[in-house]
Amino acid sequence: MRQDDSGDEIRLLYDTPLRDPSNDQLERRAFAEFIAKAICTMDADEGFVFSLQGPWGSGKTTTINFVLDSLGRQSDGAAAVAVY
Repeated sequence: MRQDDSGDEIRLLYDTPLRDPSNDQLERRAFAEFIAKAICTMDADEGFVFSLQGPWGSGKTTTINFVLDSLGRQSDGAAAVAVY
């Protein structure tokens, strides 16, 4: 916690995406696990494209990080993912 020149507390919110689902406070983990399960059970021999859209700051990168974490556990390394 920081204080300004008058001694008032300054609270800063960081816009850093989470990587570890155990830090999830906004209940994105269950959604990410659902998406990862859907990806793992798809019949997509030639691949597919998945898009996640939302406004700035809505948690897209955090959700993608959680999906990637879940994919790593669910797919035994069989899923190849390119994130752009």
